[in-house]
Amino acid sequence: MNRILDKDIKPVQKLLPQIRNRFQSVILIRPSRGSQPPREKQDCANQHFESVRAAYSRITENNWNRTDSVIYEENMIGKVPTEKVISAMETVARRTLSKIN
Repeated sequence: MNRILDKDIKPVQKLLPQIRNRFQSVILIRPSRGSQPPREKQDCANQHFESVRAAYSRITENNWNRTDSVIYEENMIGKVPTEKVISAMETVARRTLSKIN
């Protein structure tokens, strides 16, 4: 039986943070196939996203950017009916005197 010596452990300990970071990035970036929703649900979600994005650009006269996508995901706007999202944006735009940024 081989004994593990301190000299064998130290190089591995130095690599642990790098291994942990790579492992976490793989988990965050590449979800497993089993965790993806059915295709119909994805299509519906894509349609919702595209409708909200188009309405946002039309109402605010701003281009949609990466930050807008992050906010869309973080606030789970995809779970709010499209009509309500668009109605809320139109209401805010009507009540705002200046251009929305």
